[in-house]
Amino acid sequence: MSDLDHDLTGGSESEVPSGLLLRSAVSVARRDHRYGPRLYVHGTLYFAVRGKMYFSLGDEGIAGHVAAGQFLWVPPGYLRLCWTDSDGVFMYALILDLPRDGEPPNVRVQMPLMPRITTPSNPTHIEGLFKMAEQSCLHTSAWGRLETEGYGTLILALFVKSCTPPGVAPHLLQRVREVIQFIAHNYQRPDLSVEEMLENLPWSRRYFFRVFKEVTGKSPMKYLQEFRLNHALELLRSKEFSVGEVAERCGFQDPAYFSRVFSRSFGRPPSAVFEGGNEM
Repeated sequence: MSDLDHDLTGGSESEVPSGLLLRSAVSVARRDHRYGPRLYVHGTLYFAVRGKMYFSLGDEGIAGHVAAGQFLWVPPGYLRLCWTDSDGVFMYALILDLPRDGEPPNVRVQMPLMPRITTPSNPTHIEGLFKMAEQSCLHTSAWGRLETEGYGTLILALFVKSCTPPGVAPHLLQRVREVIQFIAHNYQRPDLSVEEMLENLPWSRRYFFRVFKEVTGKSPMKYLQEFRLNHALELLRSKEFSVGEVAERCGFQDPAYFSRVFSRSFGRPPSAVFEGGNEM
């Protein structure tokens, strides 16, 4: 989901894998491209410079998209399916591996255990660091590796910094994660309401809206709608259900309304995605 800072699965901040090793920095430019599903043993920190990349991660099908100026972190061991839109995408990526047996310490990084999208405050600076890291990767000398590690470490530091919205207390973040998990389990219900999201929170409606938007960048109902649309996109691409069935399975009672909001979000109607299959 664009403009969204959140742990995609509501995982705990303290849940991190053992130290990862920074391997390389690469750039990827693709138009109408699709890869996967494929399981990778390394972790990847993507950074989108232009365009959008859509993705589905893991057996649970965590779905969304990363847009220009955003990070996407995918931990090791996640099944990945990714595709770009017709306008194409240009992205950078840092590759992080689990250390091999007997391997000496290098740049070891503690990264989130769960997939994560963040929107950093200084995307132009990050793009510049990626360019320099990619150039350093071309040199196999000791100084080339050190330069790559230095630029990569700065990029990783900026990603970790972007993971926590400024000024939001940890207990408030946890409450919002609980609401996000509640949405993930109930988005199929067309009657899902803000009142239900508030049911177990000691907050007023106004305060809930303010904290939720501080953390995610969106109102609760806007977040719910985008969550539904991302899952609808996955179902349409699978061709297992008709457009009407997809609308119903994703919590939309009115297929015509579903078609309008889907078209506004993805730039084409759901029928075009269903008929075109993997074009999106």
